[in-house]
Amino acid sequence: MTVYVKTLFPAFLLGLICSVNAAPQLNGMAVHNELSEDQFIAAVYSETLTKDAKTLLLKNEDKVMELHVLAPTLYARRFKRLWIEGIAINAGDTDLKNHAQNLADFSNWLRIKLKAGDILKIERLTGKGTKLSINNSVLGTIADDHFFDLLLRTWIGPVPLSTDFKLNLLAGGEVSDELRQL
Repeated sequence: MTVYVKTLFPAFLLGLICSVNAAPQLNGMAVHNELSEDQFIAAVYSETLTKDAKTLLLKNEDKVMELHVLAPTLYARRFKRLWIEGIAINAGDTDLKNHAQNLADFSNWLRIKLKAGDILKIERLTGKGTKLSINNSVLGTIADDHFFDLLLRTWIGPVPLSTDFKLNLLAGGEVSDELRQL
């Protein structure tokens, strides 16, 4: 009995620690296309892989949205409009009111022209807020980690950029090699 406890307990403890401190894993990837031209590839990472939008949105865990620019240029005005319209369509009045200052800060941080190869990263750091960075340079942090979920709704909410875009982000970790290579 003592041998059993000595050999299996450390393995159980390691498994428990790993499951509690799980790093976000790739849940899905999708390409956003406008007028037959690829604009960016998006990826969503979460600790819990799922194909269900509601589950992904409601999980209180670390998550990441990553956007790799493919177009030669994404102008600030157009890029910011994409986010603001997506938020307005997918959020309720209460969310918009509760996050008014967060939305203003986010909008101000997006006053940048992005070019091919740039990487925008939005992180939900549970208990620490929502962090926005471009090419590993932090633009700012919003104290409310639930603001991330408001932003995520623009991609996987009721009115996403496209149905295929949403479905590809909700792949539950089953991402094609073709998308991974992009």
